[in-house]
Amino acid sequence: FSSKINLVFERNIRLLSILLLASILFLGFYLRHYNYLSYPRHGATFDEYAWTWLGINLIKEKIPISWSPQPFYENVKEIRYEGAAFLLVRPYLEHPPFFGLVAGSFAILRGAEDMYDVTLHKIRPLALLLGTFSIFMIFLLTWEIYGRGIALIVSLLYATVPTMVIGSRIVQNENFLIPFWLLALFLITKYLKTGKKKFRNLAALTAGILSLAKVPWLVVGLSLSMILSFKHKWRDAFIVGIITTAIFSLFIVYGLHFDKELFLNLWKLQLARYDISFSGFFSVFTNPLLVDRSYLDGWILFGWLSIILLLKNFEKHFIILIPFIAYLTTYIFAIPNEAAHGWYRYPFYPFLLISI
Repeated sequence: FSSKINLVFERNIRLLSILLLASILFLGFYLRHYNYLSYPRHGATFDEYAWTWLGINLIKEKIPISWSPQPFYENVKEIRYEGAAFLLVRPYLEHPPFFGLVAGSFAILRGAEDMYDVTLHKIRPLALLLGTFSIFMIFLLTWEIYGRGIALIVSLLYATVPTMVIGSRIVQNENFLIPFWLLALFLITKYLKTGKKKFRNLAALTAGILSLAKVPWLVVGLSLSMILSFKHKWRDAFIVGIITTAIFSLFIVYGLHFDKELFLNLWKLQLARYDISFSGFFSVFTNPLLVDRSYLDGWILFGWLSIILLLKNFEKHFIILIPFIAYLTTYIFAIPNEAAHGWYRYPFYPFLLISI
């Protein structure tokens, strides 16, 4: 009789958890959708067009075309679109194409005929979906590590903290990275618990695909290998590294195929523009940014304090701390400290909110 009562109680708790999670997801989507075309303002970042144009032109024209101010491009065309001036370049080889293909495909599904038919109304719903998916993934990962109760609290925070809500509205690569990095961490956690290689392989595949969205997203594969190495699974760490690197090498082939000289020159330029110092890290505290505007969010500062406290018990919290440290290292040494580029900080935030 006692076991039956426990079974009924557990079923009711599970049903309540599902209802709470569904409510949190709905709330998170509603907050992200509310006035999503008004703020961030139009032109807060024209990267939203850059990624989408890249994908649309790859699909429609079979060549990467987008806007860029970089000096190494020779095939350049000046255009004006929606009140702004752009330098349209071909082939556009600064970044891998995968996220562009996602954004471009979404715009086409929303009715865009070509790059001159792109509007915020047609592309920003993709960001809303990715933001809501991030809420779900942060719930799954936190539940796997800390249990259902903490997972619900964390997902509620991620759904409602102002920086998360507003930041989730823009079509930026960082907003694509976050949910799929959380997915990779969820899969590697499942592998550590079950030993089933399918979870490890899916995590590595996810990391590899992310590296085809933006070069710094190699940090995902690095973080997975670091986690496995921390648990003395050296062979698994090596396999994850090999899979991620093999998939990333497709970007090298892609760049060399379209224009070898331009591709190599752009690599040199990207390496030269990095400010290898701690100034970018300090700017997180001295110049808090939402998108292109300063915004002081107490939850984010509370998260920084909380993650420092978690360091006292590294063994217990390593699945959160290792990827955080991996991105912190990448941020300091491989992401330039550029004004009004608040989205570079977004990948910190899931780990900060979980640590709270």
